[in-house]
Amino acid sequence: MFGLFYHADPIDQLAPIHISPDQYLHKFSGAVTVDELRPWPGVLSVAQISPGRCRISITPKTLVGEKVYECLYLVELANCNGAFDVNADARRRVVPAGYERTCTSSDWSAVYNRLMN
Repeated sequence: MFGLFYHADPIDQLAPIHISPDQYLHKFSGAVTVDELRPWPGVLSVAQISPGRCRISITPKTLVGEKVYECLYLVELANCNGAFDVNADARRRVVPAGYERTCTSSDWSAVYNRLMN
């Protein structure tokens, strides 16, 4: 199970959420389901992967905003596609090469709209 973990910071004070390289931003080869993440302190999104299935749970848009929600979807979809979960450690000091882009570095809506099941 992969997850985007943050330590109970308000949404506007989050550490940067890093986007995976483009090679992981494609449709999942199996079934993708998306549901609302139940309140889980410090966690914004989680991806659970099993053969042929990617289950993405995300904090509701009403709590994180539409742009962050779309970005979290892309992060977890990339995790289902084999990306390294660079966001799992919110205190990470070094970001691996290829993962420098963040939710705020671009508008990810077009990519989200293209990849949303």
